[in-house]
Amino acid sequence: MPQVSTFRVNGEALRAIRTRRGLSLRRLAAMCPPRHAQSIRKLETATGKPVSEVFAYQIANALEVDVSEFTDREPETETNGAAA
Repeated sequence: MPQVSTFRVNGEALRAIRTRRGLSLRRLAAMCPPRHAQSIRKLETATGKPVSEVFAYQIANALEVDVSEFTDREPETETNGAAA
């Protein structure tokens, strides 16, 4: 099975960065297709929620920040139930 890398999101940090940038949930989601504003809102309200590495980097690129500013510094690697 392929390994899936995920990051745990700090929702408060994500919201703070987004609001500093003057972006609405909808605007940020539009910058991270095919995401929806509800996906971003869920991340902001559920600190510690894991997201794919791809989604984390989409958000970071849209916000023009390093992914570590709103996630754990190192991705977690999972393999379909087995330890990596």
